[in-house]
Amino acid sequence: MSQRFVMPPFWNIVWNSTKIKQQWEPIFKKIREANHFTEYESVKRGKRNCDVYHVYPYTFDTDLQKVIDDELFYQPILKSQSYDGGGHIHYIADKLGPNTFVYGVVSNTKEGAEKFKEYSIPGNIDHKIVGQLLGYPDCCIDWFTDVWLEQKKVDPMYEAALMTKGHELHEDGSVTVYGPPELNRLSRYVGLSALPYYTCSFDCEESLKFASWWGELMKEYDEHAYDKLIEALSMPVTWSVDNYLVYVEHPLFRAAANGFEVDKKHTVHWKTE
Repeated sequence: MSQRFVMPPFWNIVWNSTKIKQQWEPIFKKIREANHFTEYESVKRGKRNCDVYHVYPYTFDTDLQKVIDDELFYQPILKSQSYDGGGHIHYIADKLGPNTFVYGVVSNTKEGAEKFKEYSIPGNIDHKIVGQLLGYPDCCIDWFTDVWLEQKKVDPMYEAALMTKGHELHEDGSVTVYGPPELNRLSRYVGLSALPYYTCSFDCEESLKFASWWGELMKEYDEHAYDKLIEALSMPVTWSVDNYLVYVEHPLFRAAANGFEVDKKHTVHWKTE
């Protein structure tokens, strides 16, 4: 697969009605906040060793003060341009400015932070080691390394669907699948996600174990937001990628995001039980 063109990262959402927007837009904001809380708090509480930690020029002092106060360890890795949407590569910046941030890592051990940095610098990235430091299951790390790196599928929802037990492959090439809502990542572009990584299937048992404690931390931050997240993830949704665009059709909204090159349109239908 060639890499002739890379679309700049973006995402956009269109609500299916004004009433839905008024009800759900504040909830989506709370869901994103709960995930952000859980990413950091899971390291602070020793649930996993490391988490990616962005430091921004306009909150540089408070971002680093939080790490110091929590007796954690931080390592900067590179300067990046700011972006919206799915960042499939690093957008390296020469210097810090209003539209940049520092891509780095926070860890509960000095050794963990240093090791993550060592194997995250462009040109020396080891996704196996990085994934393990982030606490992800080995089955998902190995699958990601093959599909994302070797096969160049930078948003492998279709491939995950094909790995899911009981999936239905149709004559047009589309796939219908169902799994636990916690593992439904088809709408993560707009913040609907109960996991921080790509799962090797939509019924991965190791990911369900991860999602169990992850969800408890999210509920600690905002139980109502988490319950609404599971409600939204339980609804039928169609994900597709074609002509460098990802498109999501959900009962609450329609969303578009930057995609990647495919030889033909890939479509995943998430069904309810």
